[in-house]
Amino acid sequence: MRRLFIVVGLVAAIAAPASAQSRDRIVRTISEDFSRSGVQTVVFELNVGEVEIAGVDTDTIRAEIEVRCARGRKLERCKDRAEHVTLRSRERGGKLYLEITGTSLWRSRDAHVFVRLTLPEDMRTELDFGTGALSIENISGDIILEMSIGEATLSNVSGNVTVDMGIGEVSVSMPQDAVGEVTLDNGIGETELRHRDGRSAMEGILGGTDVHWDNGTGPHVVKIDLNIGEIRVRLR
Repeated sequence: MRRLFIVVGLVAAIAAPASAQSRDRIVRTISEDFSRSGVQTVVFELNVGEVEIAGVDTDTIRAEIEVRCARGRKLERCKDRAEHVTLRSRERGGKLYLEITGTSLWRSRDAHVFVRLTLPEDMRTELDFGTGALSIENISGDIILEMSIGEATLSNVSGNVTVDMGIGEVSVSMPQDAVGEVTLDNGIGETELRHRDGRSAMEGILGGTDVHWDNGTGPHVVKIDLNIGEIRVRLR
């Protein structure tokens, strides 16, 4: 099993963008505010990068983007690529669509994109995310995430949670009183569910890593599908 996760880690390291700590110069910033009036769902799309989403007591949806470059001989090329990064938005049928364009796995080797979204706490969120790192906190609306490779951390969320990921790690922390059922499907890797009554954990290479729990009293459902990697769910 240790060898398995070394392989998974290497794949993620190759595919994911470099840490923001090594991208120490901000060369481009974009920010825009949107009213939540008439908007029930935010739909966000990004190929590769790092995303933070936070729910706050507000009636405004705010998107902030930074493009960061490492200092050195490739700085000018990074600046040029940063100019292609844009934020596209449109509103239709109660949904606000936000898309970051001009990014790709190849471009991210020079220009690292960091996105911060601030939303009303009860906003429903749908995300289509390619490769990178994602954190979501303090959201009580439903969350739907599709992600190829990377790490997703959801903390202090309390709505329905649906995650479909290829390779990586998924971590969820939420109040147990909000949850009625949890289904964790993991193809290869480790799966763990912790709740007030105990702990369910599975580990395996060829299946057998699924966990199901339906003893909750809350109205919401957590469903996570992962091909390879780790799932950690904590109901506190």
